[in-house]
Amino acid sequence: RGPRCAHTRGACTSGGTPTSGAGTTINASELATLELNFYPQSLRYELAHTFVPGARLNVGLDIEWSPGNIRLDAVRPEVGQPLSSAQRVSSQYQSYSYTPALYAEAELTPHTGLRLVPGVRVDFSGQNRVWTVSPRASGRWDINRAWAIKGGVGVFGQAPAPQEASRAPNTAFPGQTLGNPHLQAPRSTHYSLGFEHVFSPYINVSVEGFVMALVRLVVATPTSMLLGQRPPPPYLNTGSGLVYGAEVLLRHKASERFFGWLAYTLLRSERRDTPGGALYPTPSDQTPI
Repeated sequence: RGPRCAHTRGACTSGGTPTSGAGTTINASELATLELNFYPQSLRYELAHTFVPGARLNVGLDIEWSPGNIRLDAVRPEVGQPLSSAQRVSSQYQSYSYTPALYAEAELTPHTGLRLVPGVRVDFSGQNRVWTVSPRASGRWDINRAWAIKGGVGVFGQAPAPQEASRAPNTAFPGQTLGNPHLQAPRSTHYSLGFEHVFSPYINVSVEGFVMALVRLVVATPTSMLLGQRPPPPYLNTGSGLVYGAEVLLRHKASERFFGWLAYTLLRSERRDTPGGALYPTPSDQTPI
């Protein structure tokens, strides 16, 4: 839970829409079928240099490129007309998802047993042409051989799903697009704090609390609003949320004959679709894990 290394993409999907992979189909009963065919490719290159003992710098390039196509088959609704007699339309659009990023992190050990890792990541979303800067830091202090304190804070984000930021024309709603190409990247700020205790060379326990504050979550606009005279975009960054909880992990390190771990998590995951709206549990909300 919480921040890891600077180049890790943060998980901001609690309650949001997951990024689609190749061959995904979304059905809305008989009203619409949305087919997404994307073929993700990725490249990462990293350079590391130790300037002096206890000071190491990692810098890297992280690129994701997903060419593909989007096909929509849907009923074209008309005000005052029953859906059973509405016209059915179809369209296909070539699309892509392009998200290059640069990251840097420093691994610092200013004192024996103390490790600090500040970092920053800069992402560019090619679909909506938006830059995001995500600073983060983590640390660990080994108080002695048996006890350690660890924690971190950081900002994480992810690009909107391909259909959410698509510029493809929406033939079911003439003059509109399937997505909103002006969407911003959903963001979350992660906080974590915990401790570890070593019982023996093989057995240790870790207890950690975490909080994730989610902002700019993507929310779909109701169909009734898309039928108006001046319809809003089909997707907006009006959602927000909160994820919090604690985790206990008991672990037996690999020995000659045995390895295993046992974890228990208390989790609460909530979101709201509009500012000031009521919080409700997300589909990923599972109190005991």
